[in-house]
Amino acid sequence: MEYDVFISYAHHDNEAHESWIHEFEERLSADYRSRTGQRLRVFLDKDTLNTGNVLSDRLQQAIDASALFLPILSPTYLASAWCRREFLHYKTCTGENLILEGNSRILPIRLMPYDLYRGDTAEERREVEEVTGFLTGKEILYADFHRDPLPVAVSEEGFRKKIAELSTAIYKVLQSVRQQEEAVKSPPRAEGIGLFLGYAYGEAKKLRDQLAIELQQQRKYKNLSIRILPEDTADAPKNPRELSEREIQAFIQGQLKVSDMAVFFYDDVEGAKPADNPHAPIAHLQYELALKTAKEQPGYRIFYSTQHSEDCALSQLAFLNNLDKEAASNAQVQCLPAFELKAIRDLLMEYLQKPALPPPPPPATVAGTRIFYVHHHLDKKDPLWAQIDDLMYENNYEVIRTVFPEDDPLIDVDLAMQNSWLISHKALVLLRHATPTWCNAKKVELIKTATEKAPPYQMAICVADPDAADRIRQVRSHEFKVIDCAKDGFEQEILTFLKDASHV
Repeated sequence: MEYDVFISYAHHDNEAHESWIHEFEERLSADYRSRTGQRLRVFLDKDTLNTGNVLSDRLQQAIDASALFLPILSPTYLASAWCRREFLHYKTCTGENLILEGNSRILPIRLMPYDLYRGDTAEERREVEEVTGFLTGKEILYADFHRDPLPVAVSEEGFRKKIAELSTAIYKVLQSVRQQEEAVKSPPRAEGIGLFLGYAYGEAKKLRDQLAIELQQQRKYKNLSIRILPEDTADAPKNPRELSEREIQAFIQGQLKVSDMAVFFYDDVEGAKPADNPHAPIAHLQYELALKTAKEQPGYRIFYSTQHSEDCALSQLAFLNNLDKEAASNAQVQCLPAFELKAIRDLLMEYLQKPALPPPPPPATVAGTRIFYVHHHLDKKDPLWAQIDDLMYENNYEVIRTVFPEDDPLIDVDLAMQNSWLISHKALVLLRHATPTWCNAKKVELIKTATEKAPPYQMAICVADPDAADRIRQVRSHEFKVIDCAKDGFEQEILTFLKDASHV
């Protein structure tokens, strides 16, 4: 998708409310980036000269290329033929993919009560009824931002909270859209070992293409069951630089998922960049995606060969040096001979002729593993809280602690908990009898929502109640690790859970 969000609005509303919609877009984009670290790619049409009865090709293309659709609702919105048709076109073009994992890709924003406009002609009334019918029907499965209007003035109380809620909703639905895209673009896994030959440029491309020919000949004459990607992929892009960063990333991820190893060649040339990002070389992007694949698949292997001159750009030289550092610390990454075709081919053939690639040894460190420590601010007065906190600190875990209004008066506890859980690898939830009832309820609710994350579930419940048996029965149905902190040896039980690398 070229855009994350298409904002559909009536230009009159923007003018009548002193550019509110433009400021809304700026605040939303800034909040989203602060929360996720990612840029929100928004299409916001500022051209007021559109006329006629049909959408322009430019608008249709933008709508078709948008992951989410945000209509700014008002009577003027429904009165605008353009707005109604943008809404209905998006609803039609997404089809059966409009609802993904229970989430609607249309996230309505109510600027003003919009149900006063009925339509003057039969055609207008039909379109209005189709839009409003969707908004009031069962298809809207979100928390319905259209039911309560956003404050018109950004300084009004509640505006910041609404924007934060919307950012979180957008992030969640975008994850579903991206997963759906990857599922569509990932080719089915075929028999035999899959070898992904990464895109290369300059002299590295010549070596890469020669190796592809050599492997094809070996496959033919030695009857090897191997797949050479992307050569064996029918829908491989002829020129990746014509694709957006999202599109080329989705394609490469699909190739890596159905391969068992990846081979990369690098020289002085960074090479082509995606059409929409001149700062992200495709050759670098594919290596980062391969590292991610290797982390998810213990038997995956990454091979690379490099050759550079004294004229190599500093940015490319830094990238090449990072390759060597990764190979020194990661058993799944191996350096090949420097641009020696025969030696490279012979070494790869040894791996290709093995019945299976052995998994690497487990990682020796837990550095970088993020643990979400769920507690109440009063829990900090309990020695058990400090004991568990010190245990994680002494074992070099990155701990994300719960923040409450007592720590930050402006914090939204529900949203803060949700965001912390999204970026964490595991969670420890401390349930105490002395904790306020409402806080324990929040903790149990978080435990329930954790089932929405992909398994294996990554949460342990540390029970510290006199009525521990009741607590354990309360959470056991969710299939999480339950640790009774009243028993001897519970510290080792916590460490065993945290050190289980299968969750990270």
